[in-house]
Amino acid sequence: MGSYATLQQMGVLDGRERQGIIINNQFISYFQVESVLHCYPKVLEAGVIVKCNKGENEILKVYLALEETFQNEAEKERYCSEVEQYIRQKFSFQIPISVLIREKLPMTKSGKILRSVLYDY
Repeated sequence: MGSYATLQQMGVLDGRERQGIIINNQFISYFQVESVLHCYPKVLEAGVIVKCNKGENEILKVYLALEETFQNEAEKERYCSEVEQYIRQKFSFQIPISVLIREKLPMTKSGKILRSVLYDY
């Protein structure tokens, strides 16, 4: 199992704590993960953050807005599971991943994801 830490825990890149995650001493930006997700079927918008739960366990939260909706909950859960496996395959993440589907993600006027709002989602 690889080691991981959020930038905030590492105390590096002052002022950029929420810009990515370090996996096995390699920095992976949220933008890199989002860019890979944009290539995945049905994805219109993607936003990624690492959030610490009350027990101080980190979880990679993936927020997606899709081109189409699902006919039932089982289909939606299967899709989320496939996205999780896709991310693990691309980046070798060992931390828990939560994939959440939203109608629209919060964005700036210039079209960038408002990650600060995703922390409250």
